Amino acid sequence: MHCMIAWGAGNGGVPLSSTDHETMEAALAGKDWVRTFPGAVVVTLADDAERQVLQDKLVEASKAINGRAFILISPLMATGTGIYRGFLQQPVWEPLNKKTV
Repeated sequence: MHCMIAWGAGNGGVPLSSTDHETMEAALAGKDWVRTFPGAVVVTLADDAERQVLQDKLVEASKAINGRAFILISPLMATGTGIYRGFLQQPVWEPLNKKTV
């Protein structure tokens, strides 16, 4: 299964730094994931319990940068049940669809 995770600054006037993004991505260590762009990834997870553990790690990572990163995590989606569709510049769809099909 997989889910989409995104994070960004709660205050649009003060964007996250590259170091902030690195801190958030460090919470994904050991996971199979692909970056769409800084602050947005698709990650492969075994089950909802693993998703919850990762969510907790991302919350801790956000706290490590003074709570500046707001996090959005989709529900789990079973691999092979479809592909992501919508607007996203190419060539980003290709690695996302490879991971989810």
